[in-house]
Amino acid sequence: MRFLTSLVVCVAALCVATSTSALELVVRDIDKGLANALFYGSKAQAEGYVSGYTVLLKMGQQPSYLRRRLEFSSNAVLYFAKGGTLLAWSGQSPQVQAGTWRIMRGGNFNEVCVEFAKGRGQPACASPLSGGMSWMKQSTPGNPFGLKAGAAVPFKFGTAGVSLQKIAAKFP
Repeated sequence: MRFLTSLVVCVAALCVATSTSALELVVRDIDKGLANALFYGSKAQAEGYVSGYTVLLKMGQQPSYLRRRLEFSSNAVLYFAKGGTLLAWSGQSPQVQAGTWRIMRGGNFNEVCVEFAKGRGQPACASPLSGGMSWMKQSTPGNPFGLKAGAAVPFKFGTAGVSLQKIAAKFP
């Protein structure tokens, strides 16, 4: 019995030890082929590429009309929850910002649109015409960073050399 108790304690300690290791993500680079499928496929296909995924966005310098509508800086981690809820973690924001997302069809292409209260009903949309094909860099399934609306961001990240893998490596 003492051996069994020791074994259970040992296994429990091992489980706790393994749960504190760095996050391991399955990351997919959003290359030109995937961007084309996202923006030029059907609306349902586009929704399937983002719904339930966390996406790394790198926008560079934003025009003033976008800065007025967005709650994040040029680099952001966005969780596109199923049902249209959006959580945004920016390298510059102290809190995770909540918004909404949707796919809109604009002519012969899809637009990935996000909206925050700051935008006052005006969404910001990524499309082939806006340069959006180059903004989305990586994605991973789920909400691996545990983002929650209004919560403090886990940490701030800069603009150079950001990747989902580097962000995950900073988690205990």
